[in-house]
Amino acid sequence: MQQLAPGISGARRIRGPLTVFVALFALVLVSTPALAQQGPGGRRMLSSDERLAQLTEQLDLTDEQAKQMKPIIEEQSKKQQEIFDSASGDRETMRAEMMNLMEETDEQYAEVLTEEQMNTYREMRQQRMRQGRPPPPQGGR
Repeated sequence: MQQLAPGISGARRIRGPLTVFVALFALVLVSTPALAQQGPGGRRMLSSDERLAQLTEQLDLTDEQAKQMKPIIEEQSKKQQEIFDSASGDRETMRAEMMNLMEETDEQYAEVLTEEQMNTYREMRQQRMRQGRPPPPQGGR
């Protein structure tokens, strides 16, 4: 019987490919949840908690404001997911519904945020739109 390399047993020859297989399998398991939450354009959708954390940091929300924003963000995420699911590829309908949702959400945000925070929020959103990127999609549960 011919050995591929002196001093390497059959168990070692198997262990190398097995390690590669296990590593690739683990990578697939880790990446699957992120792929399942992709929004339009393949971008990952932010969960409600991620979106709240983002706004808390960017707008310097107080604990009370964050507490009041949480149900607004959760409802917005739910409605946004419903719009994505029901659009059936009709981008114009989805765009119109998303614009209505954005206006509705802005009204709710304005009841919680200070005028300065609301202005900062609008500036952030406008900047993203000028760059050709809409605000990050929300979703997840």
